[in-house]
Amino acid sequence: MKPTDNNSGKSRACDGCRLRKVKCHGIPTCTQCTHLNLRCTFTNSVARRTPTIRGTLIAQLRSNRSKDIAVKTPLTQPATRTVAFFFNLLPQFSEFVYPLNPIISPQEMRQAIQTMDSDKEDEALVYAFAAMTINRTRSSWTLHGEVAILITDLIRCSMRAYRAVDFEAANLQTDTLGPLAVTIKRILTCIFLSVCLATLGQLDRSFAILREGITMLQTVDFQRHISHDPSEVAKWQRLYWEVYIRKTLGNVPSILRHSPYSSMRSPCG
Repeated sequence: MKPTDNNSGKSRACDGCRLRKVKCHGIPTCTQCTHLNLRCTFTNSVARRTPTIRGTLIAQLRSNRSKDIAVKTPLTQPATRTVAFFFNLLPQFSEFVYPLNPIISPQEMRQAIQTMDSDKEDEALVYAFAAMTINRTRSSWTLHGEVAILITDLIRCSMRAYRAVDFEAANLQTDTLGPLAVTIKRILTCIFLSVCLATLGQLDRSFAILREGITMLQTVDFQRHISHDPSEVAKWQRLYWEVYIRKTLGNVPSILRHSPYSSMRSPCG
């Protein structure tokens, strides 16, 4: 049913169309608001407004919409912590993320989801995988929109678990620190987080976490710490080139010299 003016009986324009002075169909969720992805509302009060600067009206409406989302939409913590939430992202991960980041397979990611409650390394990876997948498959109008809020929450959870791995390496009985945990999963977590942080405009954090992944890769002693299993060696090589590409695209100063991965012949052909 069309909203009408009580005095004239004519259909009224929605708040957004009235503010922008454009033709409105007078029905909830009008085509003008739908086209611009704006919230379509009708209010009874018709207040006189002051002149506005051209070009700011849509931005104002979107700002009001973002504020409304921020108030009504929680950080989706209950959803992000369910196994089903992560499992549902696997098909998108397989199609849009893994082909460009062929390090951890969808099957291995499924296993990580199943063990994330008991393994902080897997927990950090899974949250980062979720953030990366959503980052690649969804879009947000602003850095504070619903999708951006969800990605930010996933990044926060991933970082918390990622840092916890270092604390778990400490030997509390002897008051000593264990060896630095350098694994494919941890370095890939850094890469995923770096990409998502850059998308959110956090370039300094993106640079720092990418540099941390590069540093871990540099600390690996290939002869002592890496298996000579062909599939495992191939993973490390792909990881090296993944980091190299990220470093190059991000204009990170070259610090990957004299690495065994750059010159080693692949056992897979």
